[in-house]
This record gives sequence, C-alpha cells and structure tokens, in this order.
Amino acid sequence: MYIDLLQLLQCPLCHGGLAWSVNKKNGENIISGKAECDICNSVYRIEEGIAYFLEPKYADLRIWQRCDRVNYKKLTKSEENSILNKNITELTSEEILLKIAILENGISSYDDNQITELYEMYLLNQKMEISSQYIFTLMDELIKQIQEKRFNIILDFATGRGLLAEALARNITDSLLIFSDINPIILQRCKQYIDNTNYNKNISYIAFDMKKSPIANNAADIVTTLLGMQNIPHTGNLLQEIFRVCRKEYYSISSFCCDKHEENDKYLKQYGMLDVWAKEMLFPKMFDVGFAKHDKVLSYSANVQPPAKEIIESGYAVSKFPCQKCRIEYSLDCFVK
Repeated sequence: MYIDLLQLLQCPLCHGGLAWSVNKKNGENIISGKAECDICNSVYRIEEGIAYFLEPKYADLRIWQRCDRVNYKKLTKSEENSILNKNITELTSEEILLKIAILENGISSYDDNQITELYEMYLLNQKMEISSQYIFTLMDELIKQIQEKRFNIILDFATGRGLLAEALARNITDSLLIFSDINPIILQRCKQYIDNTNYNKNISYIAFDMKKSPIANNAADIVTTLLGMQNIPHTGNLLQEIFRVCRKEYYSISSFCCDKHEENDKYLKQYGMLDVWAKEMLFPKMFDVGFAKHDKVLSYSANVQPPAKEIIESGYAVSKFPCQKCRIEYSLDCFVK
C-alpha cells in the first residue's frame, strides 16, 4: 500500500484517525505494518502489500478460504486429478470452476493463459458470449472516460478477480489506483496477477466491506465498479458510503433485469437484491443519497443468460443465485456529485 494513501484512510468502524507503524517498505510501497484507531483502538494490519480493514468477524482468512469453490464439494485427491486431467472440452461448467479453484489453491505458479481459457470456456458453456461482449465494450468506454478526465485517485470496489482492475492498471498510468474487495483471498489473487505484469505499479490493495469503508470523505476522485453492486444485498449503507468517499463521480457497469420474471423476482426479493437489479428502484436511491446528476454513457439489451451470482449473506457464507434467462440491460452509468 502506498504511503501517499495513509492520510486518506480512517477507521471504518468509528471514522477515527489512525496511528501508523510501518515495519517494511519497498520504496513508497508499504509491505507490512499496522494502524491503530485513535478513538476505538481497533488495529488493522498490512501484510504482503495488502491492507486489511475488515471488522473482526471477517478478518480471519480461514473463513474466506472455506468459501473457495473447491470446498463446496469435498474432493478427494483422485477426484481432483480426474478434473485436472480432463480435456477442457469434456469439463462441465461446475468442473471448470472447480479446476480453476484447484489450480489457484494447489499450485504456486500457474499459467494465467490457462485460467483465461477456462473462463472463456465457462462463458461459452453458460451461453454468455453476448454478455461478455457487452461487458468488455462497456469497460473500454469506461477506460476512455477516465483517460479523458485524468482523475488522480480512482477507487474500484468489489474488484473481485480483477477484470476491470487489470484494464485500469494496463491503461491508466498516471493515477493512484485503489483495488478493494471484502474477500481478501480473491484480492490476493488479483494482486498476484497484476504484480506479474508491467502495468501501472502505483496501486494499493485494501480488503474492506464497502458498506463500512476506511476511505475518508471525498478522498477518491471517482469510484468504479464492474457488476459489483449486483452482488451486494440491502444496499442502503453501500450507496451512502459511495457518495461519502467519492469527490466527483461514480461509474457503475451494471446488469438490470428488464423483464418481469417470476423466478428471478422471487430470488431478488428473497436476497434483498431487487433494489440493484431493477434500475427504476436503484436510480432514485442514488439521488436520495445526494448525487445530483445521472448520465447514461452506454447500454445494451438482449435476451441472455446473466452471470451466475455469488451473494454475500453473512460476510463469508456465499450461495449461488439461480438467475434465469431473461432480458438483461448491461449499462455504464455515471453519477455526478
């Protein structure tokens, strides 16, 4: 984490100031250290370049390790080997995800091209070619917007596996980039991948819950997310936090359910997701928290199978969300303060 960022962070629990103790640095990049809140005495650590601003119940990495897909099924060694040895065209969609998890968890160094090929095959199996084309086009447009406006500090929340993070790191060379996710295991993998590139190195990685952000008021010029909001239930606090930490604009690549679909509505309501999957509900909430203007930059709509969703129910208990094929609008929206 970069030293320049220290003054922009605060305790996510009480918003108190932080007293920093740095143990190891590499130039301006902090490799290890800790911060203690001046008010509530909460302690947060930096390890291997990642700052952990998770509240205590989410701070134990073991709970996130139990979330990995490979643990949904207790695979024996022979079952793992069977999946690893299968030709990619013979794998089911579930086996593809399991193979990715096995590779990432069991091998210290693996071929990123192999992981990319597996994900591409997964998209084909899920009949998500159209969705992925839309998403990459919207990402390209987002990068173009950022390049034109030359923002200094960019916060990407719900970074996940780093699809948008990789594009930002590759194309934005003169900004401080902050990549974040509530799942530190996924954030570690994102960092490992980007560290192996020659992209922008002015990057900080912070594990935190966006509903309780450690970012100070108006600290980020812009906030971005790629489909991240669609994975988070009950977004009231989230929207307020986005508005609080964002100084200028919020760019969201979102997927909206355009058709009334009984099965989808059932699960959206059950998991508290309707307010982010129905744009007629989400957009008024953005204005309620204080955004003054909404610009629809680009959007596409088609009858497609949306991505399988992973919903955070209790911080670390992750469940599949069975969204059915329907008309989905993929949209890049900009909300201005």
